[in-house]
Amino acid sequence: MPRAAGFNRFGDGGVLAVNQLIFLAGHTIPFLLTGQEFGAVNRPSIHTRLGTCGKSRRVRQGDIVKEFPGIEFEGNLFARGRLRRRGWYEFYKDLITLRLKNTELTQGSFRLLESGEQCPENKRTVVAFERKHGDSLMRCAVNLGPESRKLAHASLFQYKPLYGAISEGVLPPFTSVVVRCD
Repeated sequence: MPRAAGFNRFGDGGVLAVNQLIFLAGHTIPFLLTGQEFGAVNRPSIHTRLGTCGKSRRVRQGDIVKEFPGIEFEGNLFARGRLRRRGWYEFYKDLITLRLKNTELTQGSFRLLESGEQCPENKRTVVAFERKHGDSLMRCAVNLGPESRKLAHASLFQYKPLYGAISEGVLPPFTSVVVRCD
């Protein structure tokens, strides 16, 4: 299976949500180019420019090794026009600022939380977790799906949001919320 751009696989909203998860989750390093080529119609794929760029992963099960293709999240493929590019610029700027100002997101421990997402088990789209560094604790929830989700354990996020929002226990599609619990 050839590599597919994140947009083709997940759509605009999915790329937003996955990037929020990448910036908030533990043991992740967001990979952003410098931006001078952002929005260029004739820009070649990152693989063409950098040569081998291993985004795939291998899983070994006994003597069988399976390779799963990686996913490329290139904003160039869908951010056409000045306003769209500006929107993505602000989106990344906000995430980078949040990550730089909060050491929990770069150095903190990671623990999954149960959000109490109210939907069938096989339809769950919310990833909730906490990041702790020293005595400081942050909680994050990201809705990776196209539908709003009511969270039975929304009280976990009752603090003033540092990023995103949750209203009346509902997390909108492709959004996240980050709160400091101090």
